[in-house]
Amino acid sequence: MQVAYPCLISEDGIGLYMAIFPDLPGCMTDGISIVDTIAHASEALHGCVETMMDYNLKIPEPSKLNDITIQEGTRLVWIHIDI
Repeated sequence: MQVAYPCLISEDGIGLYMAIFPDLPGCMTDGISIVDTIAHASEALHGCVETMMDYNLKIPEPSKLNDITIQEGTRLVWIHIDI
């Protein structure tokens, strides 16, 4: 089943971009550009979900757009994964 998790990307003030997944605490990454950060976010999401599956942990459902708070200067992207 393919799902898309919201990923929030913001600039950290020193030229890097930080990506976090609000639905998966601790699942985060960074990059030197938006494109680089999105690629790293996809890898982080896959690694996080695989680890949760390895430990038989419940994988949370992705938030819906209306449930996400987006701060000024933050970009929302949807990262897809097959579960």
